[in-house]
Amino acid sequence: MKKNLIIVAITAMLFGCSIFVPNRNPASIEDIDPSDIQHQKEKNQKFIILAEETLSWRAKAIDFHKHLKETDVLNNEDLVTLHRKGSDQYFKLRTELLRYINDIQWVAERNVEIHANSNETSIHDSLINTDENANLDGPDITRKIKIFKIDKHSDAGKYIINDITIGLAAAILLSDNYLLAISPYQNDKKFRRIINEDNTDYKNVLRKVTESFYDQKNNELLVRTRAIYDHIYKSKAVVKARSYPMPVRINGADHDLYLRELIESSETYKNIKNFGYEYLRKEHAGTMLASIKDQLRKLLSKTLFEISKDFGNGVGSVQERDGKLYNMDPAQEKTISDQLKPLDILLEKTPFRLTDKLIPGHWGHVAVWVGTEVELKNLGVWDELPSIYEHAKKYYEYDGEDFQQAIRSGHRIVEALRPGVQINTLAHFLNIDDLGVIRRKTLTDQQKREFLIRTFEQIGKEYDFNFDVESDKRIVCSELAYVTFPDIDWSTKKTLGRETISPDNIADLAKNLDSPFAPILLYHDGKLLKNSLRENFNNLLELSYNKIKF
Repeated sequence: MKKNLIIVAITAMLFGCSIFVPNRNPASIEDIDPSDIQHQKEKNQKFIILAEETLSWRAKAIDFHKHLKETDVLNNEDLVTLHRKGSDQYFKLRTELLRYINDIQWVAERNVEIHANSNETSIHDSLINTDENANLDGPDITRKIKIFKIDKHSDAGKYIINDITIGLAAAILLSDNYLLAISPYQNDKKFRRIINEDNTDYKNVLRKVTESFYDQKNNELLVRTRAIYDHIYKSKAVVKARSYPMPVRINGADHDLYLRELIESSETYKNIKNFGYEYLRKEHAGTMLASIKDQLRKLLSKTLFEISKDFGNGVGSVQERDGKLYNMDPAQEKTISDQLKPLDILLEKTPFRLTDKLIPGHWGHVAVWVGTEVELKNLGVWDELPSIYEHAKKYYEYDGEDFQQAIRSGHRIVEALRPGVQINTLAHFLNIDDLGVIRRKTLTDQQKREFLIRTFEQIGKEYDFNFDVESDKRIVCSELAYVTFPDIDWSTKKTLGRETISPDNIADLAKNLDSPFAPILLYHDGKLLKNSLRENFNNLLELSYNKIKF
């Protein structure tokens, strides 16, 4: 029944709240604009930014629910967040996701037959017999269908496949949003009443979204889209207009890895694959609905437990497993922390995480070590922290603990994550496979003071999903080093019209003997690299993993 729940969940959220659009079945393959094909990469990038923003919203919504559960009486700030901030962002994201879903509705129509392994990309009409048991001498029972041939190697075919993939990814994001971030509020009587009755801008919104979640009208369409998607990547010859074949694992090697992993790692995707339309059609609606309600509670209990164990570096990111340095022995962790000094730059690699697929090169994340209370006092930074903290609360609505208290409780790493820039512990950071630490070679105490203050001043800022180094209102992880050390001539790259900086761009300035930074600590694949430190560091940057010396 858990699988029944997932099927209904994604199909309801696929079109959600009774939002339907006209059929977009193209008249011919020539209708595809070649200029759109040329800008497919930009379209993908925009969707990936939207997906990352959605995952960020989901992490915040789950965390906020936990906060509310621990609060006896909700204050005005809680109510504003509940009614306005969270809802506004959710519906903005939802509207954007629905646009991608609407683009592929024609694919899911029952009169469309997909030939996914064709040597041409074309559409033509055909007639089929609708009664397989019809007598040859009887009346001709036929209906018109559209035969849609897709050549996966042509530009037009790649364009269509990309749209199908993005549309399914958008639907999965909406489905998982409900399961993980919205239903906990729906299942709480107090929060359900507050959201439905007190929210003047979104009256009964939670009830309407939940009704859409349980709506079964679109089950057929969802299963169809999923089957077509899987058969495209499995290179099956035909997805018939009248049948709903069992989906199979995706093996497509030419499509964007991020989109495929986003889809395949979802609970929605994993639990829908064993069901087809005929099964759903035979299920009694009332019985299924009652079972779904029972199973929802069980699913939420299990899923939220898994999420609460670790947000994947604090951002709720999709990940296949824990990092090889996770749950490190405390003595070994202390050995690492004892080697670190204020303003050391920490680099990490998490090949098991979805977001790692977005980052070019080896390293996937950057953070800055700010040091201990004693070190910050010696550098004249400690007494500045209260005013910086008050600024973060006022201007960035930062709700973390006081910076001085955070330092005393072991939080000494500043990093930009999806929920924003925050200060975390080393243990929290070490859910990774690879760790690199690089250190600025020459810094005066005055520079250290100035640069540490700049680092603390970033806490509370929003994550920059546009990765634009020329914007200081929001910040991305690698941009943290860019901001912290303004005197360094960092290497940047223009992407989609914006200047960006990657973690490897940061690490590049520790490659050579005359570089401003030097590597001082290195772990690879969960193992400490004691010898040939710079050589191993450069091998990682060059992706020459076979040359690593353990």
